[in-house]
Amino acid sequence: FLFGVSNICLSGLMSAVLSKSRVAALVSPVIFFVAAIPSFVLSGADAGTLVLLSLLSPTAFAQGMSQLVQQEIGGGSTWGNINESIGGYPISVALIMLAVDIVIYVLLTLYLDAVVPSEWGTHKHP
Repeated sequence: FLFGVSNICLSGLMSAVLSKSRVAALVSPVIFFVAAIPSFVLSGADAGTLVLLSLLSPTAFAQGMSQLVQQEIGGGSTWGNINESIGGYPISVALIMLAVDIVIYVLLTLYLDAVVPSEWGTHKHP
């Protein structure tokens, strides 16, 4: 649920920045996949780096799913062991970071939508 909402908010952020629909249709999937790359490239990084990279919602989701798979292999994942980690990044951190991503994306969308110039209307001064 949180990943879906964060994707909607990330799409809103992209629409605030990209004014042309053709450019947005071409650039948005690239931005999404580039945002997921750090979770696969830096899989052996320390927990602090992974938390920082989790400000990108695809990375937070990928790290959370990786931990979920590891816990399922090791005996199962329940609400009781959501704070346990294999590799220093528990599933609870992924859920918290997805919620933080939603807040950041909404705030950035509201700000950039008010400030970035477009074809219609005047925008506020930053």
